[in-house]
This record gives sequence, C-alpha cells and structure tokens, in this order.
Amino acid sequence: MYRSRKAAMQYQEYLSLRRQVECEFCQDLTDQLVAEREHVYIMRNLFPYAIWDRSDVTDHLMIVPRQHTDTLSALSPAAKLAYFETMSEYEAKGYDIYARTAANTTKSIPHQHTHLIKLDRKQKKLVAYLRRPYFLFHR
Repeated sequence: MYRSRKAAMQYQEYLSLRRQVECEFCQDLTDQLVAEREHVYIMRNLFPYAIWDRSDVTDHLMIVPRQHTDTLSALSPAAKLAYFETMSEYEAKGYDIYARTAANTTKSIPHQHTHLIKLDRKQKKLVAYLRRPYFLFHR
C-alpha cells in the first residue's frame, strides 16, 4: 500500500498538524462522508493509497464507527453487526478490506477504521519509487 508522493507529503503535513485535534474522526466529517448509518460512517480517505497489491487504486473509502474506540471488540453488539454488514456490502461491490489493530505501530489515527480499497486489478510487473518518502521495487 503506497500513496502517491504528493498525497504522502500532504499526509505527513496533516499528521503534524492534527496533534492539535483530539480525534479527527470524532470531528465534523461532512466533507468526506459517502454514507451515514446508525453506528458507522462510510467516508472518503483524504489521502488515498495509489497502489495496493501492485494494482492501481480506483477508490479508497473507510468505515469508521461513530463510537470512539481503538478496537472493534469495544463496540456494542449492534455496532459490531452494523460494522460487519457494511464490510460485507462493500466486499460484494469488489472492495478489498483492510484494518490495523490498536497495537500496530503504523496506525496513525487512534480511532478504529477499516479501509475499503477498490482496485483496477491490473497487476504491475514493476513498481519503483525512487524518491522519498518511498523506496520500493516490485517485480
């Protein structure tokens, strides 16, 4: 999973500024909202991945529980069911599903969220990022 150079730089700037906000997913999300449900939001990722599994990303959404939590296990049974139903709905639409645990050190936002990533499914034979923030080769 890799962002474009421009998106990665914007994301790093965003992360340094967000330290002033307690939780960005608990703030006003209207600009990013795709759908709102009783227990979850479906929203656009402000800094979408450009490549996932060596394919171009055509759409990058996230499922975010309304309740602030860093783990899905803390959700109520109804919220867990709504979360799972939303993941199932997007999986049926061809989205890949990815989430990090609270213990994952690369997780940048301490509010549990699940990435919904739609790909063009055309695997690249070679992907090379030669400038910061990336150095990656795929064959």
